[in-house]
Amino acid sequence: MLFTYAIFLTALAAADPADLIVLNANVLTMDAKLPAAEAFAVRAGKFASVGSNAEIKLLAGPKTRVLDLGGKTVAPGFIDAHAHPRPIYDEDSLWYDIPAGPDQVKTMQALIAAIRRKAVKTPKGMLITGTGYQETKLGRHPTRQDLDKATTDHPVLIRHSSGHLSVCNSAALEIAKVTKNTPDPKGGEFQRDEKGEPTGLLKERAAGIVRSAAPQQEVPDSDKVAGYRACLRSFLANGLTGVHVAGTDPRSAQLMTAARRKDFPVRLYIMLRESDIDRAVELKRTTAADEWGVRYGAIKSFYGNSLSGQTAWLYEPYANQADYFGLPPARSRAS
Repeated sequence: MLFTYAIFLTALAAADPADLIVLNANVLTMDAKLPAAEAFAVRAGKFASVGSNAEIKLLAGPKTRVLDLGGKTVAPGFIDAHAHPRPIYDEDSLWYDIPAGPDQVKTMQALIAAIRRKAVKTPKGMLITGTGYQETKLGRHPTRQDLDKATTDHPVLIRHSSGHLSVCNSAALEIAKVTKNTPDPKGGEFQRDEKGEPTGLLKERAAGIVRSAAPQQEVPDSDKVAGYRACLRSFLANGLTGVHVAGTDPRSAQLMTAARRKDFPVRLYIMLRESDIDRAVELKRTTAADEWGVRYGAIKSFYGNSLSGQTAWLYEPYANQADYFGLPPARSRAS
C-alpha cells in the first residue's frame, strides 16, 4: 500500500510538482486523524499534502523550494476576532502616530521626548497623535502640563490603550474651547482637578470633541492604502491570517480592501458601525468574497464603556477610586 502511494506521489510530482516543501517540522495540523506531521508541500498557495519527510520529498520538482525547519513548530494561521486595523506610517511621515505603548514608551519622560521629536517634524498648529499609553506602566495618567513640556505650538492628543480615554495638552483644549465652565458631553467627561480646571484627561466622547476641533491635514488615499498595507504586513508577520474588523466606516473598509492583495492575503471580516447599517446590508449582498477575500458581516453596535479605561458604569465603585462608579453610557439598551 505504501509502495503504491509512493508511486502515486512520484507521478503527481512529475505532472505538477510542489512550489514549496517544508521538512523536519513539527506540523500542527488540527486534524484529529493526523494531529501532527513532520513535513508538508504547498502548491499555488495552498497545502497540497501533509505527511512524513519521505512522502513529501517525492513531490519535489526541479524548481521546488525546500525548507528544513530543524524541528521548529508550524501552526495554522491565527484569527483575531476583535481588531482595529489602522494605517501604520513611517516615523518621518506627517501622518505618523506615536506608538505610546509600554514596549516603546516606558516612562513619562520618554513619552514627552517622543512627542517633542514628532513636534520638530510637524508643521506648527498641526495635530500630533499617539496611541497605546498605559497609566499602570507610566505610574499615572499624563496631564496637559506633562504634554505642554513637549510642545505648546501643536495640539497633542494621545490615546489610552483601551481606546476609551485620551489625554491632550493645553493647546488642544484651547482650540476646542474647553474650560472649567464647559459642560461634560453625554457619555463623556473632561476630568478636572480640585479647582475645577480640566487636567487634559478625556473620557469617552469628550475626546471626540477635542479631536474634531484640532486642525488636521487630510491624508491622501494613496498614503492610507500604503499605511494599511504596512498594518496587514505586521499581522502576517505575527501569524495572523484572518482579522475581524470590529467597527469601521465604509470608506476605511474600502481602503483596507485596496491594501489587501495577493501578497498580503489577510482575510478581513468587516463590521461596519450601526450608523452605516444600510450600507452594510448592501455590501454584504453585493460583495462576493472568495476564501482569501473580504466579507461583510456583523454590525458594531456600541453601548458600554471600558473596564481597563475605568469608564464602565459599575454597581460598586472601582477598587482604586472610592465613590467612583464610572460613566453612565451615552445610550441604554432600550434607546
